Amino acid sequence: MKTSSFEKIKNYLVPVLSMIAVVVMIPIFIMPQLNKIAEASKILNKNQKRLDLIEKKATDLEKLSEKKDSLEQKIEIIEQALPVDKSVAPLVSGIQQLAITSGLSVESFKIVPGKTATDSAKPVSNTQAAAPSTGAGAVQKVAPSSTEKNLIFQITLVGGTKPYKTFLSTLEKAKRILVLDEFQSTSDDGALFKFVVFLQAPYAPLPKISSDQVGEPLPSLSEANEKLIKALDSPEFQDVTQSQITPGPTGVVNPF
Repeated sequence: MKTSSFEKIKNYLVPVLSMIAVVVMIPIFIMPQLNKIAEASKILNKNQKRLDLIEKKATDLEKLSEKKDSLEQKIEIIEQALPVDKSVAPLVSGIQQLAITSGLSVESFKIVPGKTATDSAKPVSNTQAAAPSTGAGAVQKVAPSSTEKNLIFQITLVGGTKPYKTFLSTLEKAKRILVLDEFQSTSDDGALFKFVVFLQAPYAPLPKISSDQVGEPLPSLSEANEKLIKALDSPEFQDVTQSQITPGPTGVVNPF
């Protein structure tokens, strides 16, 4: 009788203990392994996506290599409008040439220094800007200053209003991006004017290389970009980054 009871208990106890052991083993041994498998799967998926992107990039580069001449031409046009480096001398010469051919004489041509260069280039406080001028040397307005990505030229031109309008019209049709920031004009007789012009000449330094440059997708030109490049390449716009200028009216000062 006792043996029969023990057998019954054994028949129930063994499965129960087995189930308890399985329940205990799942969080201790099996779950960590499942987590590792899930993490490994995420890494594999991420690497597979990166591999697919690199393969697509290699295919795109191969196609672009067939259009090398066209790409180099587009880069040249773009850099005429927005250069990567600060090639100042050709730009200075080109702007002076535009002024001279417009019928103006160039009295002075200089680069406005950055904010840390001189005290005169530092911005004044609101109190200073609002205070009235009390002397001949008082600052009435803070002139724009050059930055890392933008040069400011201060140009003093002498001539009539018609040549000045011609000069501004020519600037608008220059391939190089030149922004008229502000200008001042004075005249003693109403016929001959002195124009002080501040021109912005922006630059676009190359972007920093990404830590995963190989895995980065290739940039592409939009339809609007293509239209702009085509327009800049038309005869309507002229390149003003000339290296030399022709002799002009007396009073032209070498800015260097």
